[in-house]
Amino acid sequence: DEAREKKPPRTAVKQARSAPPDDAEDGAARDGSRERDGYREPCIFHEPGTPFDRVITQEQAARWYNAGRFIGKGSFGETVAYRVPEAELRGGPWVVIKRFFNSNNAYKEVDLHMRIWRKSDAHCRKYLAMPACMRWPTVPTNDVYAVQELAGADPQRQTQTQTWYRTVVTYGWMMRQLTADVKEMISRQLGDMMGCFVKAGMLHGDLHQENVMVTHNLGWVDVKDRANFLSRVRFQFCAIDWGEAQVLSDETFDDNG
Repeated sequence: DEAREKKPPRTAVKQARSAPPDDAEDGAARDGSRERDGYREPCIFHEPGTPFDRVITQEQAARWYNAGRFIGKGSFGETVAYRVPEAELRGGPWVVIKRFFNSNNAYKEVDLHMRIWRKSDAHCRKYLAMPACMRWPTVPTNDVYAVQELAGADPQRQTQTQTWYRTVVTYGWMMRQLTADVKEMISRQLGDMMGCFVKAGMLHGDLHQENVMVTHNLGWVDVKDRANFLSRVRFQFCAIDWGEAQVLSDETFDDNG
């Protein structure tokens, strides 16, 4: 019992450096000074009872990565998808684990991702994947892991999640036949997503078709049945990969509008 209750050294635990320095809680997030609950440190940026209400360790993330299904590879790292068992993460959610080739890229991307998450309200968070608080390595290393929820993961619905590029390639023929009100809904949603980012004081910085995910049910919709078409189409954007994001300052708005 005494061994279980012993707290790790202060330098052994670091939460994700995931917020700007204007908040009093940021110091606690960086140096791990918050109270521990056993070996699982609370994440101060997520509500208790949510899947990521505890800090994810590098050991956990590495184990999930090795058991995951490969998604893709970019200039900063490789990603896999994995469904975490209920015993390890509340709710047994699907997550994405990214293995970064450089630790500084990992720190920057998680910082910026967490920043826009914290600055967004409930309406705007539907355009984001929830990022996890990460416990970073105590020494420099090339392989660093970060975890976030898998965009659009809902096994109860007949939907699939693809990049915007892959959605257009696969269903472009069908999207050209969508009714005007559905096309308007998609266009307005894209504009609303961009507005949410500016409202949070950020620009994505690398928003191309591979960094916009779309959760949709186009594969289950009969395009020939035009009745109540809008109510039958599900279409949801989500922006990923925040490593090149820019924080907007008052000067930026004054100069550029």
